[in-house]
Amino acid sequence: MINILLIENDMESCKKLINNISKINSNVRISSISSTFKEIKHALNNYDIDIIIIHLDYDEYINIRNNKLISESKYKNSVVLILERKIGKNKFDDKNIYHCITNFKDINKITNTISKLVQTKQNNILYNVNKNKEKYIKECIKSELEYLRYSFSYSGTSYLLETIYILSVLKNYCNDNLEKDIYPLVGAKFHKSAHTVKCNIRNATDMMTYECEEKKLQEYLYEYEFLKPGSKRIIYAILGKLKI
Repeated sequence: MINILLIENDMESCKKLINNISKINSNVRISSISSTFKEIKHALNNYDIDIIIIHLDYDEYINIRNNKLISESKYKNSVVLILERKIGKNKFDDKNIYHCITNFKDINKITNTISKLVQTKQNNILYNVNKNKEKYIKECIKSELEYLRYSFSYSGTSYLLETIYILSVLKNYCNDNLEKDIYPLVGAKFHKSAHTVKCNIRNATDMMTYECEEKKLQEYLYEYEFLKPGSKRIIYAILGKLKI
């Protein structure tokens, strides 16, 4: 949900803005309508605001800016400023302003501008969610590798982590041809050939079998007797352990 703070002091204009914003999409919500410094400060402190729409006189906006009510770090490119009169392009340099509109009557332009900003915010949120998910999955894989005594001093361990991550994302992968389908993807990230990736993963796995206790590895792989595992056996065992 994209939360909007509407700063407006005219009721009729406020109704018009709300009606048009509500048409953008179902993931947009007017979280607060403010007209005084106290109300603006309260809204910014108590709501998780993504976009700020300001329809005020230029001097009133300058007062808001000078009083530093809107954080420059948090609301960079997040403010749509609607003014009643035109101002010089060099009047102010404000990094918070996504777009400045100097004609309130052009409601379609206002709506389109807000719609584009909403889409940008949604894309940023999705990107951050995906990045956080990737980080979480890789931390889980790393934990499993460290449990098995894989050493990250070997490049093959990093290649192995990336291999398992790619497979965890694909989920329905069943071709089982890692060298043809997966190792080239890993190699592209590390600027290595698929063959180099395969060899380094095998070497890291060989070193792991010397470091990890046989009983511990046997229990991890659910095997009744100890057999030196290949890289593929380890990969699919870790995939089976991941709770994602």
